[in-house]
Amino acid sequence: MSSKKQFAVLAFLGLFVTSLYAVDAPEDHFFDSNGVQIRYTVQGAGEPIILVHGFTGNGDSNWRGNGVIGRLEEDFKVIALDARGHGKSGKPHDPAAYGLEMVNDVVRLMDHLEIEKTHLVGYSMGGFITLAVASLHPGRLLSAVIGGAGWNDPGAETGLETLADSLEAGK
Repeated sequence: MSSKKQFAVLAFLGLFVTSLYAVDAPEDHFFDSNGVQIRYTVQGAGEPIILVHGFTGNGDSNWRGNGVIGRLEEDFKVIALDARGHGKSGKPHDPAAYGLEMVNDVVRLMDHLEIEKTHLVGYSMGGFITLAVASLHPGRLLSAVIGGAGWNDPGAETGLETLADSLEAGK
């Protein structure tokens, strides 16, 4: 297949995948979390469930395109946030603006939406955030689900450094 045809196929697939997100994409909402704008969406009705995505993802890419939000909104009020530094949320340059601030963002979102207790689901990085919320604020959770959050060994830090270098280089 020629490179022009390959490009056309990839462009079509890109538009198709993008349209999957647009079909049921709800209105974007934002709130200030200690000086950082955090984007979130809300769909459905019922007990609240907050979805926290993985590293380099966002609320849509991690939960919408694969149908998770669509299925959950049948029974729950589904809130998907873009963690700081991701998606449409603010991207502070100071490393101190991350870490526990990402955990606090979830609690601040709950306060902003006047949610006393929620189900909390986190994948990968979001799983670590969920674990931290569960340990620091257990009274705020109805349940916690952690998916795909693990750590290999101390040598894995080299892989993270390689990933960080790649992201900084725009790859």
